[in-house]
Amino acid sequence: MLRLLCVLMGLATFSAWAQPLKISADEALRKANSGEMTIVDIRLPMEWEKTGLPATAIGISLQDEAFKPREEFVDDLLKLVDGDRSAPIALICATGARSAYAEKLLAANGFTNLHNITEGMLGGPNGPGWTQRKLPTSPCLIC
Repeated sequence: MLRLLCVLMGLATFSAWAQPLKISADEALRKANSGEMTIVDIRLPMEWEKTGLPATAIGISLQDEAFKPREEFVDDLLKLVDGDRSAPIALICATGARSAYAEKLLAANGFTNLHNITEGMLGGPNGPGWTQRKLPTSPCLIC
């Protein structure tokens, strides 16, 4: 918990110089299909159940059911990429806000090749979203 708190406190400093890498939903899908990138859906299982996950995506929730950041989130991502903090990862949430937060959190923990699917699953000011683009989804197998 202390490590997470320290990281969160450092986010303000990090955000001043960070240049987030944005990626469209269809470009992320293309790169994931070609093996160039891993898509990680950071939403909650109840959200995965409603819309499914982006095809090829791995579901790793940023938050717990009380909407608090999960202490295991960073470690779960490290396990996913076998400890390679330079592995290309595209983060997606509902509308791009949580994925921007997760991107900063992971970058503060040494991840260097992060992309934000800023339009999210549902769309918003950054684009129509995964579902409106009618991109393929997979059902949630753990919901």
